[in-house]
Amino acid sequence: MENKMCCESVHNDYGVSFHACQRKAVVERGGRGYCKIHDPVYKKDKYEAKVKQWEIEGEQRNARWKLENSAPYLLSALKAMYAHFGTLEDNHLMNRDCVNACKLAREAIAMSENKGDK
Repeated sequence: MENKMCCESVHNDYGVSFHACQRKAVVERGGRGYCKIHDPVYKKDKYEAKVKQWEIEGEQRNARWKLENSAPYLLSALKAMYAHFGTLEDNHLMNRDCVNACKLAREAIAMSENKGDK
């Protein structure tokens, strides 16, 4: 592959015509020389990494959207639960886990009502 140039065609700065890539070939695939940028395996791996990143970002976006849409309903349920069980918080017969859950509920409700006061 000595002195062999990349076989890929690239467009000019204006995108209206094409010319041969001016880089040296560093890998040979199917009898044709490619530079690192135009190497089909490199391009495929790079594309697959992008697709994987897009999928991760999409899953994160969907999870955030679901949480944002369900937050008002969760807060309503939490307030209803606390209205019922919060009055029993000081009851010595109440399970310690229930007491801790009531404290967390109270804190979450307070945080949601004061979120603009930061």
